[in-house]
Amino acid sequence: MFKSAHRVTAMIVGLFIVLHLANHMVGLVGQQQHIQFMTLIRPLYRNPVAETVLLALLVWQILSGMRLLALRWRNNDGIISWLQIISGGYLAIFLIIHVSSVLYARHSMGMDTNFYFAAAGLHIENGDKFFVPYYTGSFLALFTHIGCASSWYLFPQNSRKQLRWIGLNAVLGFVAGILVVAALSGKLYTVVFPT
Repeated sequence: MFKSAHRVTAMIVGLFIVLHLANHMVGLVGQQQHIQFMTLIRPLYRNPVAETVLLALLVWQILSGMRLLALRWRNNDGIISWLQIISGGYLAIFLIIHVSSVLYARHSMGMDTNFYFAAAGLHIENGDKFFVPYYTGSFLALFTHIGCASSWYLFPQNSRKQLRWIGLNAVLGFVAGILVVAALSGKLYTVVFPT
């Protein structure tokens, strides 16, 4: 029951994540394209009702995920379980940091948390030491976690296929993370901050 509720809410949160990742993929073309796409999709999730529901589901995901992590930690059954534990733990930490910093910046500092907010940390001295692994790790963890969860349904009782599937997802996540970091840091094109 608990695991099923975590899975169902993950699929709902996943709709937002798909939009968020699509926004970052559009951002590979240019910072203005990133901002234009974000302006287009924001009304879908940044309204009082949708945002309240999304935040409540994210809190549930973190709390239920930590509960499942604790249960699985004691009763893990191999490398796939460990991959799911580690990736889920990283995602929980990432979401706590990421969501709270976005909410703080928006509500306490009046900032528009768009492309420039995401890119800013990569343009300060030594910022890359934190933000490169932080962002890349979030993509790697997300894709690995999804790979683990889906592998049990796609390839039941076949651990070799499960591991290959998880590996493919992890590689895709890592590559996507590197590309997004490259865009945000100005490696794909010159990032120009508003004055």
